[in-house]
Amino acid sequence: MSLNTKTTPCVRNCCLDQYDVCMGCFRTLEEILHWHELTASEIEEAIDHTKKRRLEHYRLFPDAELTSTKTKT
Repeated sequence: MSLNTKTTPCVRNCCLDQYDVCMGCFRTLEEILHWHELTASEIEEAIDHTKKRRLEHYRLFPDAELTSTKTKT
């Protein structure tokens, strides 16, 4: 997968939880702060982590609004 490091998974719905994970894009605060310093492979790894965090969040809170997983049509 080829990724542009200028592109982020940010959905502009920023709100950090008690673990400093954004509830919009599911990146950690550290990932957000250092995003533009990450290598392509580190970005791929971070995106994999966001997917796992998102799935775990919705497993624990199935009634939570799925705003961060909606796609534009």
